[in-house]
Amino acid sequence: MMQKPLYCTKCGTRLKENMSFCTNCGARVETPQAAIARPQSTAGPEPQAVDREKWITFAKDVYRDFQHNGGYTGMQVRVPFPPRFDRSEKRITVVPYQRMVYCATDVEYTKHYTGAVFAGSVRGTLGIMATLGAVNLARNYYNKRKAERESAAQWRSLDAGDMTVTDFGVYLNNGQAHTDNWYSGISEAVVTGWNTLEIVAHFESGQQRQVLITPAALTVFVLWCLAMYPEHYQLEDLLR
Repeated sequence: MMQKPLYCTKCGTRLKENMSFCTNCGARVETPQAAIARPQSTAGPEPQAVDREKWITFAKDVYRDFQHNGGYTGMQVRVPFPPRFDRSEKRITVVPYQRMVYCATDVEYTKHYTGAVFAGSVRGTLGIMATLGAVNLARNYYNKRKAERESAAQWRSLDAGDMTVTDFGVYLNNGQAHTDNWYSGISEAVVTGWNTLEIVAHFESGQQRQVLITPAALTVFVLWCLAMYPEHYQLEDLLR
């Protein structure tokens, strides 16, 4: 009896037999029989730990491929657009991403006069001035602290969607627009977690500090290092 073809439950890509992960989206492959037989509660590594090891291994494999073969020789993923960076561009993986941007804005606050205007008669004026002065001092302090909090630099969510990683750059698709980033347009990159990469990206409007949260963070970092900064201090430690 011929077995039914197996498809990825996440992206619908047709899969070959005995595949553990989808080559298009990276999702774990599970046969219908395995899903039925799996008990409700299992002892073993957490899904995040499994993903962590999988993507660290994937980044190492990509690095070795470039070092030994001069480029990516693995199976390319399918994406609905032609190469934009270079004709020889290799599409390595497609993964979800979330992007944060570093923001810092100056917020002004209204400063209230700490004295008081004479009201009515001379009698009681000093008491009125002292009371209003104390109230305005308190208001000034509150407004100043509020402005300082709002002015503090902080990471804010920019967008989220699917990211296609190639050997020339990354394509970010948030469902409404595409953003294409050459590795040459990134001047700095630092890994802050197995799935977190902090970068300084350059655009026509200027530079911007961003954080990419994605399973392929290490892979993007490796490819950027190979293209722009092979002596990066983190590269050797991460790939041991």
